[in-house]
Amino acid sequence: MTPEQVLRETHERLKIEALELARANEALKQELAEQKFALSALKGNALRSLAEISGDWYWEQDADHRFVEFAVNLGDSKFNDELISNAIGKCRWELPGIVPLSGSWEAHRAVLDARQPFRGLEYLRTLPDGTSTWFSVSGVPLFDSQGRFTGYRGTARDISATRRADAALHEAFTFLNEIVDNVPIALHLKSAEGRHPVLVWNKAAQDLYGVSREEAMGRSVHELWPAKDADRMYAADLALISSGIPEDFADRQAVTRHRGAIHVHMRKVPVKDASGAVTHILITAEDITERRAAEARLRQSELQFRSLTELS
Repeated sequence: MTPEQVLRETHERLKIEALELARANEALKQELAEQKFALSALKGNALRSLAEISGDWYWEQDADHRFVEFAVNLGDSKFNDELISNAIGKCRWELPGIVPLSGSWEAHRAVLDARQPFRGLEYLRTLPDGTSTWFSVSGVPLFDSQGRFTGYRGTARDISATRRADAALHEAFTFLNEIVDNVPIALHLKSAEGRHPVLVWNKAAQDLYGVSREEAMGRSVHELWPAKDADRMYAADLALISSGIPEDFADRQAVTRHRGAIHVHMRKVPVKDASGAVTHILITAEDITERRAAEARLRQSELQFRSLTELS
């Protein structure tokens, strides 16, 4: 066999081997792609199962903080396939109708750029149908085997029910506060803990005692009144807490800032918890100074009239 024939035969054999190697490489690529798809599907199913069980939904982001995957509770109709697909490839702050509630996006991005975990990031998102949904989001950074940052993975929880309940409670508390504030009888509430700081002080209490709400709130009797009067008030409160029995004083002397000592009809009620322990002291006071003065004048008139009658 001539050298040319040997060269041609070798060339043909190498060509065949190269084609076989290319076919094997293509088959390997296909197998790897199928395995990757299977792993991805398995991972997606696992995340969806977790989302179904926990009520949270799971997300992943790449190194540029763009969403690459979601696993949402299938029973959550607010997040359909279109909403989820529109979020893929976007950063959280690029989503439409989204407003941060705790901090700012700049502060959040600083945390992400520092590759730090975060917890309890709250934001409001208005959906295309006009409904508003509140979320609490937490996440941790991801790194590959070489320690290179690859993105973030985390959870998100729908906290709309809690937010709406808090808003309703705040509204109810505000309404109750307005009622208490407009009660014509002086009313204030003190804690039974510590030095018994004032927690509620209505408008009528301001007018009666000559102490503004701003000055009274959070302060004890020793911070509001002279030591002698404060000691007496504090001892009376301790006795009420100890007995747990409401007290009614038809005529009691009260100290004021602008009128000195006055006469009031005072009621003191110990407020108890479910176990029966006194947690607060509710005090109401009605100014009877003028009524007592009128009664004194009437008694004096009656006495004078009786004297005149006896003389006549």
